[in-house]
Formats: sequence, structure tokens, C-alpha cells
Amino acid sequence: MRVGELAVLLARVDVRALALEAVRAQAAAMAEAVRTGLPVGALRESVGVVATADGAVVGSALAAAARREFGTAGAAPVPFLGPVAAQRGAELARAVGEAVAGVLGGV
Repeated sequence: MRVGELAVLLARVDVRALALEAVRAQAAAMAEAVRTGLPVGALRESVGVVATADGAVVGSALAAAARREFGTAGAAPVPFLGPVAAQRGAELARAVGEAVAGVLGGV
């Protein structure tokens, strides 16, 4: 295959959309892992994923979530988001890479 033909084929592949889809799927898995580590209740139920133009955000809108994650003047932090993100970050990168490579491999 010549370079010009390859360029035409690659132009047909929406790599950004593939990567976004993979990031959002991994974010959903990350949110589930965060919820699994929390006791049943409002905080656990509040953890979710918000899709953005560039990917996704895993978190909670509850003020209690910020107090727990970062602590307060009177209470030490008890992180529940950061540790899961750190643990699953490499998996997220691998999944995105595999999704893109899988499509490009077929080009």
C-alpha cells in the first residue's frame, strides 16, 4: 500500500471519536469501582460520570464527597476517588490504546 492510499484510509478513521468512546467506557468502569468501595448510601449513589467534549469526569456533586476526599480543618481526608483513579489510570490508557490500535490495525 502506498503512502497516499494509507493517508486516505486513515482520514476515514475518526480516531478522536474512538478514543473518546474508550475513555468514557473506562470512566464508567472507574465510577463503578469507586461506588463498590463505598458503603451503601447517598455518597455511593452520587458517584457518576459526566461526558465532556474531551472525555469524561468521574466524581460526585455532594459537598460531603469533597470533605471526605480532601478533609476539613477538623477531619482528616479519607480519599475514595483519587486512589481508584491512580489504580485504574494505566488500565484506562491501555484500553484507549487498544481501541485505537484495533481499528488502525484493520486499515
